Amino acid sequence: LFYQRCDIGDASRGSLSSYAYILMVLYFLQQRNPPVIPVLQEIYDGQVIPRRMVDGWNAFFFDNIEELRIRFPYLGKNMESMGELWLGFLRFYTEEFDFKEYVISIRQKKLLTTFEKQWTSKCIAIEDPFDLNHNLGAGVSRKMTNFIMKAFINGRKLFGTPFYPLPGLEAFLYSVLRIKKKENEKDDDKDIKEEERELREKRCFTCGDVGHVRRDCPENNTARQKNSIL
Repeated sequence: LFYQRCDIGDASRGSLSSYAYILMVLYFLQQRNPPVIPVLQEIYDGQVIPRRMVDGWNAFFFDNIEELRIRFPYLGKNMESMGELWLGFLRFYTEEFDFKEYVISIRQKKLLTTFEKQWTSKCIAIEDPFDLNHNLGAGVSRKMTNFIMKAFINGRKLFGTPFYPLPGLEAFLYSVLRIKKKENEKDDDKDIKEEERELREKRCFTCGDVGHVRRDCPENNTARQKNSIL
């Protein structure tokens, strides 16, 4: 995974947890135009949000998968490819989203400000949807925030730069692979011949079995015993 390769996914070392990155991905997909996934907490009937209390917090979310196809009008409308979404994710958090002003919250489509949450002193604010007082970015220092953003920027440059192979490069690589394949086949033939030679050397010329030579052949030993008796 990207955050593991960049060493930015260990909360015990002052970075963000994998759970935090999952919420960042979900929030990004909710904010696309058209959105890829819905805000499940905003799908309900009536004016009052249904209550589903977990440790003192209302953790309600719409969970009727079959009915969701009807409730979410943008289902299947976003035609971006996986590559476009991945690059869009990196651009969203390095060019568009303002970490100083807003909180990453998957509970609502409307932007949630750090002032509303009283999380203005934090560099990264990610709301836990099951514990609204828990900021998953609270333990991230300014230095680590810059390190994470630098990894995102480098990723954006890497994946956002078109790759144009040199003329003839494909044919050259194909010829190299063919040569390598032939060399491997020759090595395989050599190994097979070597094994056959070793088997011939170990084959008994008296009985034809493999695993001993003629002087150790059981048939010779039997013949010697008979001769000694006679």
